[in-house]
Amino acid sequence: VDLPDSLVVQVEATLKARGLDAEVLNFGVGGYGFDQAYLFYNRDGGRFDTNVIVQGLQMENVGRDVTLFRIVAFPGTSIPFSKPRYLLNDGKLELINRPTTVPEDVVKTLENFHRWPLAKYEPSYTEKYQHRWYTPSKLVSTIVDFRAAKQEQPQDLYAVNGEAMDITVTLLERYREEVKRTGKPFVLIYLPLADTINAVVAGQPDPWQPHLNRLQGFTIVDPTPRLVAYAKEHGVASLYNGHYSPAGYRLVAEALAEALVPLAVH
Repeated sequence: VDLPDSLVVQVEATLKARGLDAEVLNFGVGGYGFDQAYLFYNRDGGRFDTNVIVQGLQMENVGRDVTLFRIVAFPGTSIPFSKPRYLLNDGKLELINRPTTVPEDVVKTLENFHRWPLAKYEPSYTEKYQHRWYTPSKLVSTIVDFRAAKQEQPQDLYAVNGEAMDITVTLLERYREEVKRTGKPFVLIYLPLADTINAVVAGQPDPWQPHLNRLQGFTIVDPTPRLVAYAKEHGVASLYNGHYSPAGYRLVAEALAEALVPLAVH
């Protein structure tokens, strides 16, 4: 959407309409996981004199928390660079690939990914990507891949009790505690996708509800009821335009502003 219809601008306008002279700062970055958002908050976001910290919660982004090279997990991406990622060892977070692979080494690293020491921590780097003696032969590789496809069970990046979700929960808990130490409330704004709204409109549960159930003790603002009510009248497609449509952002902004007013005033 155009800037006037974006979430941050609409939240700010909605807060002002409710009598709060608010300034909303946007630290969102396209393609980030919760891990990068947390690192960004630590580096830059926490330096500002704010009343409330709000973190977007789009549940399918848990898969990003266990990727190192986005292009391995999502081959169609236009983002070729690597990112840091956390490991979870005995309940403690350990950060790897920081600093990240420098841009001039990206192509060489991807070409020799099987030799990269951190390749074992890329869950999307499954058997089909492994370097074998027959790799240069397209014919042999195709035959082997065809047979392996029937047997391979790739890791589910989005499993409710999988590594990605375990890391996400632990990461958000640390994020929340660090914000709380500054005396500020920490709020998650749930950003349901079209599949959630379609399901709820049809009388079914949110397919991401089991993941949300793991986030106990968090303040979560859920705009789903507003989006569902609007979708029943105007159709689910009216709420989405790649991400949200102007109307979708307006409804999310209204839900968030309603929750923020008492927190900001306090």
